[in-house]
Amino acid sequence: ATPRALGASLFRSSGQAIIAQVRLLGGGGGGGAPKISLSGFEEGDVALFMPVGEGIQSQGQRVYMAFNLDCPRHFLDPASLPAFAATAENYCLGRIVAKRAHDGSDAEAYGRPGETLWVCSAVPIQ
Repeated sequence: ATPRALGASLFRSSGQAIIAQVRLLGGGGGGGAPKISLSGFEEGDVALFMPVGEGIQSQGQRVYMAFNLDCPRHFLDPASLPAFAATAENYCLGRIVAKRAHDGSDAEAYGRPGETLWVCSAVPIQ
């Protein structure tokens, strides 16, 4: 198989797993069911964190950024990664339990030197 075909296959299987998780959340339109946040990330929100590039690492682990719409620079805390071991190769779907601002040299570890960014601690959605 070509690299393009392998990539498409991986995307399909990841996409199907994400859709299954969203259905478990009740994302089919039921009132009051949790929804994945896209434009704001606060404690209690559900976020979909996707891996950022192959070479970017923080504390020796891959970096995951929240999938967003005009709300960039929200990253998953590397300390949260062990809880996401089952899905972390492709994505981490979790509820944000804490959020803290980082800037200066802290931001450099996420490939964003000199910028303010937010690091979110999260727990997997069950």
